Amino acid sequence: MKWVLISDLHFKTSDWMASIEEYTGLFFPRENLYKCVDLVKEHNCNGILVLGDVFDRPLNSHFLVHNVISIFEDIASRVPNIVILLGNHDIAKTKMYNVDDETIPYTTLLGLKRENIHVVTTVEYLNNNIVLVPYTERRLLVENRENWEGTTVVTHIGVSGLEIKTGVSIPDEFSFEMLSSYHKVLTGHYHKPQSKGNITVVGSPWAVRNDELFDEKYVWLWDVENDTLSPIPSITPKVVPLEVNSLKQMTDLERFIKNKLSNSGEEVFVKFLISVSDSKLLPHVQKLSQKFKGHIIVNYKRKNIEKEVMRAKSARIDSDNVITMEQLLSDFLTPEEWTVLVELGLTKETLFRN
Repeated sequence: MKWVLISDLHFKTSDWMASIEEYTGLFFPRENLYKCVDLVKEHNCNGILVLGDVFDRPLNSHFLVHNVISIFEDIASRVPNIVILLGNHDIAKTKMYNVDDETIPYTTLLGLKRENIHVVTTVEYLNNNIVLVPYTERRLLVENRENWEGTTVVTHIGVSGLEIKTGVSIPDEFSFEMLSSYHKVLTGHYHKPQSKGNITVVGSPWAVRNDELFDEKYVWLWDVENDTLSPIPSITPKVVPLEVNSLKQMTDLERFIKNKLSNSGEEVFVKFLISVSDSKLLPHVQKLSQKFKGHIIVNYKRKNIEKEVMRAKSARIDSDNVITMEQLLSDFLTPEEWTVLVELGLTKETLFRN
């Protein structure tokens, strides 16, 4: 038995910049699901196992819901099975409905119609040794741990001592002691992929939030018989932090992106973290972000972008092994393109993480 694991897709849109966020918030989750399809076929897997948080919010636009359902219906036509555990973002707080229960399942997921798509809303068994525990039933991980001793649990929980994101842990979650009787715990919920002891956090396959931009991202191949988990690099935005000091640099950057797109023949997904020295340049940043779908241009004033990038840098990079901008850009810019950036005035001195 083999499964491809993916978690925390977080399909989303944004009201304040719909033309960009709708596209990227659909593109990266969707492309990673299709990557899972390729892995299922390549390794002759039983299907795709989604460990929760298909959506970013419990309530979504009809546009988003229609697209997500269409994507899953198409994926299901290409693989033997899709199993989806409910995550905390896949349920609606019942205060929205003026009732007293803590939570109710988010009915959009339950509305998926294909026979080979199954949404796990209560405890189920994948086989005699694998227990599926959705977020809504997480308390049973403690209550039933003696009965489930030695099994592998697939779930959607937080664990104290692991990082919810780089450099940040939450103390009041499940402890390692609570989960120590299990053979393995495979979980979503935290976006940073990581393993410690018998616990593996699958993580999100793409940078859902800005503070994940420098994290490594994966989907996973789970070989049940051989008891192995293999991380497979996923599809996530590439990142270039830039400081733009003049309208000419902004115009040159727009020309550079346009040429890059026209020459590549396909979408190139780069996240430019742009810091501007003059607030008058902000409207130009906004126009640029709306013009190139897939190129998410984030509006940061200088102090904010420095804080964001330096926090990621301090958490991810050893002070004795600082990544140069050439190394940062080498995975998607050719030497000739790097030369173009330099010629545009976007030199090392105007780039963070030198």
